[in-house]
Amino acid sequence: MPAVTTRDTAKRDLIEHYVYLFENAGEHTADRFLCNAEVSFNDLAEQPVIGSPLTLQHPELAGLRKWRVKDF
Repeated sequence: MPAVTTRDTAKRDLIEHYVYLFENAGEHTADRFLCNAEVSFNDLAEQPVIGSPLTLQHPELAGLRKWRVKDF
């Protein structure tokens, strides 16, 4: 299975979302979010062309697709 690359900015976003959820919805919800994010990353690794393609001007982002963190 191909690896999913998570940029430092994405890692910071995940941490910020976790902290927000922890403070506003509780530890269980925040933990569930991180678990669901990991499952979604694994889905992307198995099927890299899922999600919606994005049209972005920055050349390093060519071919980028967006995919939501699923709620299981």
